[in-house]
Amino acid sequence: MHRCLEIPEILSLICDEYDGPYRTSSSPPTLAALARSCKSFTETALRALWRQQTSLNPLLRLMPPDLLKSPDSNLHPQTRKWQLLRPIMATDWERAKLYAARVRGLTMSSSAWVQITEILPILSACSPSGFIFPCLLAFTLRTSWSYDNVSSVRAFLPPTLTKLVYSCRFTLPAASLLSVIPSTCPSLRHVNIFVAAVDALIEPAPAISSFLGGLHHLVSLSMHRSECTLPTILHLGQLSTLTCLELSSIPAAVSSLPSDHPPLFPSLQSLAVFSIEVRLASGLITRCTNAHLASLSFTFASHATHADLELLYDALRTSCSHKTLQRLELQDSETIAPPPTGSAKYGLTRSVLNKLSVFSALENLSIRTFSLDIDDKAAAELTTSWPELTSLELAAIDIELWIAEPQLTVHSLSSIAKNCPRLATLDIQLNATAVDFDDENENWTEVNLTTPLPARVINGSLGTLDVELSPITDPPVVARFLSGLFPNLRYITTNYENHADSDEELSPVSLERHALWKQVQDQIPHFVAARREEFARGAHAVYVYEDI
Repeated sequence: MHRCLEIPEILSLICDEYDGPYRTSSSPPTLAALARSCKSFTETALRALWRQQTSLNPLLRLMPPDLLKSPDSNLHPQTRKWQLLRPIMATDWERAKLYAARVRGLTMSSSAWVQITEILPILSACSPSGFIFPCLLAFTLRTSWSYDNVSSVRAFLPPTLTKLVYSCRFTLPAASLLSVIPSTCPSLRHVNIFVAAVDALIEPAPAISSFLGGLHHLVSLSMHRSECTLPTILHLGQLSTLTCLELSSIPAAVSSLPSDHPPLFPSLQSLAVFSIEVRLASGLITRCTNAHLASLSFTFASHATHADLELLYDALRTSCSHKTLQRLELQDSETIAPPPTGSAKYGLTRSVLNKLSVFSALENLSIRTFSLDIDDKAAAELTTSWPELTSLELAAIDIELWIAEPQLTVHSLSSIAKNCPRLATLDIQLNATAVDFDDENENWTEVNLTTPLPARVINGSLGTLDVELSPITDPPVVARFLSGLFPNLRYITTNYENHADSDEELSPVSLERHALWKQVQDQIPHFVAARREEFARGAHAVYVYEDI
């Protein structure tokens, strides 16, 4: 054997090529073949082969053949289950436990969970260490099923566990399980809890508060469809290890904390709240002054007035680091009703939006509100402050709620293309009914074809443009304009795609605009090809003029 294959790091690199993000359907057979090839590869290949599992099937097939009956593939998926044929003996684990110790990550779906529901209580009770995989680091269970035997789930929660993704129906057994996790998994660092449904007689807040209160080394926490109490927020806010936080909501009492209260979340880098009032968001931001946020996302539960938005944007400007914030999402929820009649006091003004110009490191910016007061000049001034943008969204919740058409025209794209050279995706509402070209001359017979045209901006990064339901009348003219700015633009989407999976019916005007924008998408490659052809032939062109 070559001397290089005696170096453990090289063996690991070889096996890693068939594991992790590179894993395909052919990876397990390849790793198994490597494990059988020579002693040097055996342990490294087996470790890579067993590191990540999606079910218990590989482990159960290592048991004696007379112990278990595998699921019948001809049955309905919800009735395919492993069956125990005889009592489990200690010797039945001799082979399986050697491989179980190599498993570091387990991700189970509903179908994989259903298959083991009957045998899991006995299997976990008879396992040598009390846990199916004693060295497990990450466990993901995504199922809306209700499991009444909590000990079955605890079989996948060894003391070594550092990551838990738990999606379930919130029942008494589920609440009981949460209460014991902090003591059984003291090394837990990353937690993602999604409550699929809540039983009518269960109040999840106390159980969740008790669960989170027992975790003292959290690095990331994501809580979906579950509420946190004020004591829980205060506990999380003092954790020096917490860098990423996603919550369904924030208790309103946070905004009532005394001014001398210690700052919250000193090490936080990413914050997302999926339902929050604008004033509460302002209060939360002002209490995170020590955090160096790189990502911030708020979804507002109601439309905000100009005054509320100005308060929020002032808080962002004064409390967030201007040099570290790279991702900012401020969106009104699409499920809330439009503002009442006389909605002029709602929406975002250009003067308030201009407060974000201090965040020069922004790479992703998403602003979606009821109305957006911004024109071509304002867009040009704003985007000069964001040269690092790769994704930009400046849009209203629903253009059909607007009283007037968008103030932005397609000419705003010229300044955006120039100021944001890295921009790859753009979501913006435009008025594309009038397009002017700087190089046009009304009397084409007097144009000297040998005179070079003026220089123009070309942005080769943009590949996707979402125009919502922007008005348009002449697709070829718009396609000509866009192809000159964005030669690599391949996809133009509208609200038709955004509502394709819903029962909401779009108006005839919306459908007509969608069809016109799709014509633009189809014509852009032809304009780009024509430009490239003329450019390629230009150096060898022979111009013939006829004297009149």
